Amino acid sequence: MTLIQRCLLLTFMGLFLILPVAAQSGFMMGLDNNKVLKYKVQEQTPGARDRYTLTLKALNAPTTNIQILYFPEFDGQINPDQVTVRGTVSGTELPIQAIDLDKSARALTLQLKEAIPKGEIPEVTYNEVYNPSSDGVYPMRARVLTNGPFPAYQLI
Repeated sequence: MTLIQRCLLLTFMGLFLILPVAAQSGFMMGLDNNKVLKYKVQEQTPGARDRYTLTLKALNAPTTNIQILYFPEFDGQINPDQVTVRGTVSGTELPIQAIDLDKSARALTLQLKEAIPKGEIPEVTYNEVYNPSSDGVYPMRARVLTNGPFPAYQLI
C-alpha cells in the first residue's frame, strides 16, 4: 500500500494526520477537508521543542472530557503539565481539573472542571512538546466524552 493510499485510508477512518508538506513550511492534518483539524505549529524542526495548537470541531453536546489519541509513529514528547484548553467562541480559558498522559495507550485525556457548552469550539495547546525525531506521517484523533446516562467517547 502506498503512502497516499495509507493516508487516504486513515483519513477515511476518522483520523487526523500530521504530515510534512514539501511545498510549504508546516504540517497538514488530514487529506479530506471534512476531517481537517485546524492547527498551528510553531517550530517544525524534528526533535525540537515546540508548541502545537489544535482547534477541534464545534461540540454538538456539552462535555467535560477531551481525549487526543496519537499512534506509535509519533515519538515526540508531550509535557502534560504544559497543556491548556480555551474556548474560541467564548474566548476564555477552560480550567483543567486533571490531565492523564497514558503512554501505553498513547492517549492524552483532559478532564475539565466545568462542562464545555454545546457549540463551543475547544482549542487544545501543547505549550511544551518535543517534535518527533524525523519527518513523517503522525496520525492523531480527537474525541470527547458525551454526558448522559450512557457516556461514550465520540470522535470529533
